[in-house]
Amino acid sequence: MLQKYLFYPPLMALCLVLCLLLTPLQAQELSITLLNGDCDGDNEVTLSDFGILVAAFGSVPGDPNWDPRADLDGDLEVTLYDFSILQRNFGAIGAEPFDPALPRQPAPASGYAVSGLIELQDWEGAPLPVQLEALCEGDSQQVVYTPTQALSTGQPFTMFLPRSGEWKFYVKVPYFGLAVKTRFNRIYSPGDPIRIIAKHPADGETFADPSLGLDGPATVLLWVVPVDYDDVTIAGGSPRLQFPTNRERSGHLQYEWRLITGRGTLIPLGIPPFFLYHGALFNPAGLPPDQNEEEVRVLCTIKDMNPDISRRDPDKSEEIRFVMVRRPTLHIRVEAYPEPESGTPIASSHDTPVYIRFIATARRSPLWSLRDSDVQWQTPWGSFNGLQVVTGPIPRDEVHRRFEFSATAKFRYEPVPPLQPDAQDDTRRASHVLGFRVTDYDEQIDPSRGARGDEPSNWFDNRPGHWGSLIPRFNDTDNAGRPIVYFASEPFEELKSANPLAYLDITGRFGEQPFHEQYRGRIYLFESRLLYGTYKDSPQRNLALTASWLDLVAVTIMHEFSHRDRFIESWGGFSDRDIVEGVWSPPGEPNWKFKNRNLDSDLDLLSNQFERTYNKKYHCHFDDRYSVWKWWAGYVSYGRDWFGDDEIIATLWGEWGDGSPSYLIGQLDTQDWSVGGRQDFIQNIR
Repeated sequence: MLQKYLFYPPLMALCLVLCLLLTPLQAQELSITLLNGDCDGDNEVTLSDFGILVAAFGSVPGDPNWDPRADLDGDLEVTLYDFSILQRNFGAIGAEPFDPALPRQPAPASGYAVSGLIELQDWEGAPLPVQLEALCEGDSQQVVYTPTQALSTGQPFTMFLPRSGEWKFYVKVPYFGLAVKTRFNRIYSPGDPIRIIAKHPADGETFADPSLGLDGPATVLLWVVPVDYDDVTIAGGSPRLQFPTNRERSGHLQYEWRLITGRGTLIPLGIPPFFLYHGALFNPAGLPPDQNEEEVRVLCTIKDMNPDISRRDPDKSEEIRFVMVRRPTLHIRVEAYPEPESGTPIASSHDTPVYIRFIATARRSPLWSLRDSDVQWQTPWGSFNGLQVVTGPIPRDEVHRRFEFSATAKFRYEPVPPLQPDAQDDTRRASHVLGFRVTDYDEQIDPSRGARGDEPSNWFDNRPGHWGSLIPRFNDTDNAGRPIVYFASEPFEELKSANPLAYLDITGRFGEQPFHEQYRGRIYLFESRLLYGTYKDSPQRNLALTASWLDLVAVTIMHEFSHRDRFIESWGGFSDRDIVEGVWSPPGEPNWKFKNRNLDSDLDLLSNQFERTYNKKYHCHFDDRYSVWKWWAGYVSYGRDWFGDDEIIATLWGEWGDGSPSYLIGQLDTQDWSVGGRQDFIQNIR
């Protein structure tokens, strides 16, 4: 697991920062613990506060010398505990408030979301009122925003701001707590323009016109599938962090449909449930008697209405062209069988055969017939005749891919004499995904990279067409040729409190034979955390933002490998030889022993001798259990101010810290053959 730390000087409060998605925007979590000890409310811990505490020492409510300002922990008694709080923070000075001359304005009702919790150090009493103000330093208009609701310590809150940027927050409680200013420097920008990855109909597709006297509806469904990638930068820190693009949710996009040419009317539709496209219906008015076809041109304009104005893209327009014709037309589609609700065809599983059903429909008048035998299919699994045909079982080892298929129909014109019979052929070609279900077991059972008997999910497979064959470093091996990446359905019992996405097992603790050399350095992926769609009732359900499934697995793997590589670079490796030479245990010790306080008094996985020897080089100490995490994050302070990011950085952006990420969210979109993946929406109907 990645643990990442930030240090604030002693005169400021310890600040815990996490990133959660609370709205269609990305939110930041403002979790702050204010330093305690300011009895007189002057924003300093001085002799004046010490005098107040001495005068009230030993008192409880009702005593002559009782002074509630001296009760620093809120337990209704002035004791040595209160003295220890004051002593710990003696001499500290809180932050100055924002310029009182600046205009104050209530925070907006939507926009860039900041959520969190504000607490007072060592406070056990009733909640205290909180003063919170936000100022964006980069704004030409300096406006201080305040929350619209009253805030109290220990109570969660959400506050919206007009946009992302280099925000500074001022936090204060009456008495006790020293005021703090803390920064959020996450800056969003539009990034790449909005792009369309799929649309319907395909350019030039033909549809029978109602002037033919259709025996069914004449409407034509139009839809587009857009994606919007925004950039994010963490500015003002050391080092500066530049992250890859972040795919936005589509709820903030608005669609305008306009008919450019063609006879008829256009009816915009809302977003259909459970789909990622937005559509419209075209109702053709019918061709005039002297015209056999007409091109229809429709313009769809997509507007980015993100409440966070800093990440809005320019409008994106997409033109859809199709042709209304005075003749019957064939239309084809494909689906899984006998499970049509899944839509996308898949390969057979190890115990259930799966078939593919090809379906032909026609737009025609009653005078044009289409016999079952007059539809001829060409598919990768053979040639067939019929309006609906079902293949044999799709082999379990079928490569997941986009497959081509086509159908030709012979329409027969059978008018009332003396009109002469006629025939009209129409051919359609299309492609579709042969995918795999992310949540199912593999078509071929292969537990070789499972952990503790778990069977890996389908996405864990490294055969062609599965994610394992696409994700960088998924199939890396160690010096002995053993895989590095392993699967587990749930975080191991010892890790459940941390609830990680993945875990780099330095010591081999979770191997089949715990702590043996061959199990050290494994990276475990936990399915329950990595499947974005499974966060139904979890407060963490939106950690993945829009980097669902493939992106989430990919960035997590790259994230863990970054730490594995850095560990090997500095410590040499995971073998007994590395350990015996003084990396984890004193020289001469045959093997490193987990939880051996004689060797590792703070149980941080670094031996006491190592921490004494390399104290300055790696910023570690034998009495600081977080040394190894601080070293990994480049945290150079010996203080105890730290926080764990619960894999947030991996979840959102993948690689971090060096400005050269090895995985960009969205880069595998066009290679994703999973059901519901991006390829699933790109129909390429011709």
